[in-house]
Amino acid sequence: MSDSKYLAWLSLPLMILMAGWPVLTPAASPQLLLTTTATPACAEDGVVRNGSAAGADGFTIPFQIYLPPCYEEQTSVSYPVLYLLGRDETAWFRHGRVAETADRMIHTGEISPFIAITPRIDFYRVDTLFADCADTLIPYVDAHYRTLTDRRHRAVAGGSGAGDMASCLAFMYPGRFENAGAFAGGWCLDRQDLIDAMPAGQRPRVFMDTGDRDTTTVHSMPLWTQVLAENGFHFVLNIGPGDHSLEYWASNMEMYLRWWAQAW
Repeated sequence: MSDSKYLAWLSLPLMILMAGWPVLTPAASPQLLLTTTATPACAEDGVVRNGSAAGADGFTIPFQIYLPPCYEEQTSVSYPVLYLLGRDETAWFRHGRVAETADRMIHTGEISPFIAITPRIDFYRVDTLFADCADTLIPYVDAHYRTLTDRRHRAVAGGSGAGDMASCLAFMYPGRFENAGAFAGGWCLDRQDLIDAMPAGQRPRVFMDTGDRDTTTVHSMPLWTQVLAENGFHFVLNIGPGDHSLEYWASNMEMYLRWWAQAW
């Protein structure tokens, strides 16, 4: 986190949290202010398992799921859910440091326990891929795991093309997601038609991140931030030393989880 720069804290609530930080002025990464609840008397780590959700048309979405420490023992507890999108359902856990970062931060009380879902996204199902997630995957997860089902406790994120999809899911289904992460992607962040169609009070919080050597998106960020700012979104833009890679996004996983936990 110390290697990154926060270039924009343009939402009033976030500016209040970061009192004294000027808008659009590069600054050292601040410590976010959180109120969290550590898992009581739980020393074990979370577990990662395989799963799949079948849609009405017979299409199956494979996924991996991270269940937080003591999920099986604490049967009365329900959890926020983070959907991390990608072409390979194993990548975020094999290379993205999701489980180990979550375990460490939960054990130290920095963030509250949560569930993470990493579905395999079929980008060839162009006509249905958003509905696959919104109408098949989310209802399946909510029915089979102890989740908090309101929009406040649900986030979606991804990198590159999956970051584009994450931004579109959050903007097309604002009643499902309060939090979005667009890492080196963000096709829908400047879609004024989607923004205008959002019900009052349902504009997602957005975390944008790109490496300073990522030529695919670093030059798109000014437009996206301008549109979000003009429409009153709560958002953060982070540009850090890195390229267009899962390794770069993984290096910022602690920062992402800490920001999402603000809403949980």
